[in-house]
Amino acid sequence: MLNKKIIRKNFSRGAASYDGSAEIQNLVVEKLAAMAKKIIKPNNKILDLGSGSSFIAKKINEKNLEIYEIDLALNMLKSWQDRPKNIFAIEGDMENLPF
Repeated sequence: MLNKKIIRKNFSRGAASYDGSAEIQNLVVEKLAAMAKKIIKPNNKILDLGSGSSFIAKKINEKNLEIYEIDLALNMLKSWQDRPKNIFAIEGDMENLPF
């Protein structure tokens, strides 16, 4: 079984350098964002589970979207200093959504 406290701690600790070493995640996000842009409609609400350092939101953000990012590691969410007002960071567990 996964120990989410350890996962949260490790990702929070590595948040500052995560983007620079997440090469595979960057490649996956490029493809995912290209696919998502084809189906996202104006005024959609997007839920990004395990959003990390906002890779996806940064790629698909448009002012008419609402993007809700959920991640266990608060420091990963805090890594985007200039988060737009239409993107909401929520510290939480995708298996126990805080809604």
